[in-house]
Amino acid sequence: MSKQHLSKVFDPFFTTKGQGEGSGLGLTVARRIIRKFGGDLRIESVEGQGTTCVVTLPIGSPLSSEGGPWTSSASRSEPQPSHSS
Repeated sequence: MSKQHLSKVFDPFFTTKGQGEGSGLGLTVARRIIRKFGGDLRIESVEGQGTTCVVTLPIGSPLSSEGGPWTSSASRSEPQPSHSS
């Protein structure tokens, strides 16, 4: 990924795709969510060699002990697939 693109990847609505092929919000939203949980999203890239996304999250986030956003969804039971013989 070029340095020019790398500097813009977290800008809302930035995309290298054609019209109608992406909103350019994916990395912006992902980083916001990760930061809300006390973590970070970092992108490392060497043009022509590859790009790496690094997500860091704290162990034992304070949100989990205070009934944060995952508590209610985690307490719901997931539907189990039915097995017919």
